[in-house]
Amino acid sequence: MKRILLIFLLAGTAAVAAPVDDICAYFESLRQADGAYAYPGQDASHLGATFAAVMSYAALGRDVPGDRTALCRTIADSLWPVAGERDAARTRWHAGELHEFRLQQVRAIRALGGDGSPFRREADARQGPESYITAYEAGGNPILVQQMNVLLLKAEFGLSVGSKAQKAFADYLNARERPNGSYNTTPATDGSDGHVVNTAFALAGRRVLGVTPDRKVVGWIQSCQRPDGGFTWAPDPPMGGVSDLWYAHAAVRALLDLGARPKDETAFRAWLCSLRNADGGFAPRPGFRSDPL
Repeated sequence: MKRILLIFLLAGTAAVAAPVDDICAYFESLRQADGAYAYPGQDASHLGATFAAVMSYAALGRDVPGDRTALCRTIADSLWPVAGERDAARTRWHAGELHEFRLQQVRAIRALGGDGSPFRREADARQGPESYITAYEAGGNPILVQQMNVLLLKAEFGLSVGSKAQKAFADYLNARERPNGSYNTTPATDGSDGHVVNTAFALAGRRVLGVTPDRKVVGWIQSCQRPDGGFTWAPDPPMGGVSDLWYAHAAVRALLDLGARPKDETAFRAWLCSLRNADGGFAPRPGFRSDPL
């Protein structure tokens, strides 16, 4: 669970500024009539917010209030936010499969003590990265995070990655690894640098494939830390170089998995504490509204 609740990723009470009861109260302020959870300001339950609540309760050692069995059914049957073009029974608004939602479903259901096996066959059927519609992305490059979620879903069920999928995903990752060990959605031949979120997911995917990631990327990830203690998406990025919790989560998760730490842990803890809001939740950036994820 340490990967789910970032405020506990670096051990020590100094990293936790909010009492557990306050955090739970924040989540309960987002609960809807169906027992699931919504994003702030919304009146409809959403899988992302529900996943965040369920996994955070588990990380905090608390039981999710209410009927856990009913919540499992809601997560499995009613909270799929968007489906891809191959699913004629649901919306076709998105051009690619968002596998992160399926992984959220399975992990939340299993954390509640439910059975995620109905999704096992789907996970087993995926044999390699999918193409992406060129109307949205000229190179047709599959979104790296979504493709790695396919591998993580296989790992969630303990499925073996067959030789066909092994080669397809390995080739996909090999083409996207930069000389500094970072990764991005586009092939490295375009000369661009990596992205810390894509890098974290690529390293996790490598492990599912049975490949020990090269630690040469440690310095690159550590260099994503900003003077305020947080992390941005790349070292000295040409634009958008702000600290954000999504980038920080990816960076710290990857560093811990590589047996490394942020260069300035004290500043990182202080930055995390600065994200706490009066409602008991935490924001992605100081001064922003709390976000369940």
